[in-house]
Amino acid sequence: MGGVRYLVWKEGGELPQELVLLLQANEVAVIPTDTLYALAARAFSSEAVEKVYRIKGRERKKALSLFFARVEELESLFHLSPLAMRLAECYLPGPLTLVLKPRVEFPPPLLGPGGGVGVRVPQHPIPRMLVEALGEPVTATSANVSGERDPLTVADLPPRLLEEVKLVVDGGKARGVPSTVVDFTGDSPRILREGVISSRKLEEIFYG
Repeated sequence: MGGVRYLVWKEGGELPQELVLLLQANEVAVIPTDTLYALAARAFSSEAVEKVYRIKGRERKKALSLFFARVEELESLFHLSPLAMRLAECYLPGPLTLVLKPRVEFPPPLLGPGGGVGVRVPQHPIPRMLVEALGEPVTATSANVSGERDPLTVADLPPRLLEEVKLVVDGGKARGVPSTVVDFTGDSPRILREGVISSRKLEEIFYG
């Protein structure tokens, strides 16, 4: 398995310091989240982000979404319309990804075609604690090879991926449904992916 190390994390446990040190060294780890297992790397490290693209076999034109620790971070770094703020207040922390235009400069690999960044504040403590410890966001892309099934447990992780990551944090079985993605970079919000939060629930907020 390429020397990958496994750590078991239980609910209420502390953040593994090995995980923090690994990401500080611009490596990539697999972590549990409130939806799926994710590839975690320092978002502002071009070296680490490049490793994520290579490990996944992901097209460079497809931007990576990011985990943040608190909604307040989003308010300071991104343009949030009143409607985007309402969604954030209703569903964050939680399985909602907002595509927002940044107030500050972000590395090009993190920007989508419309100049937006996919951002999320997850319910799971591991990614939030990790962001806090690093002092910057981490990548939030699923821990799969592009085009293949999403991993619900560490047993689902593909061998190709395990050959390249250094650490897997096993937090048990994931929920298995991806986050819902809403794009706020245009004149009106667009639902790019329906996940845990249904389109009907979002439309009740959009038009209610």
